[in-house]
Amino acid sequence: MTDAAKKLLTQVLALPEEDQRWIADRLLDHVPRDADEIERAWADEAVERLERAERGEAKLVSYDDVRERVQGMLRRK
Repeated sequence: MTDAAKKLLTQVLALPEEDQRWIADRLLDHVPRDADEIERAWADEAVERLERAERGEAKLVSYDDVRERVQGMLRRK
C-alpha cells in the first residue's frame, strides 16, 4: 500500500461513521467485481454456516419466527 493510500485511510477512519459508509459504498460501486469470486465467497460462507450449525455453535431460528419478527418490524414503520 502506498503512503498516500495509508494517509487517506487514516483520514477516512477519522470521519463520522455515516461518512465512512458513504465512501465505502462509492468505492464498492467503482471497484469491478469478479462474479466467480463472489460466488465462491458466498459458497464458502454457506459451508461455514452449515458447519457451525452442525457443531451446535449457531443459534437457529425457524422461518415462522423470522417471518413474525419481520412483520412486526414492518408494522412499526
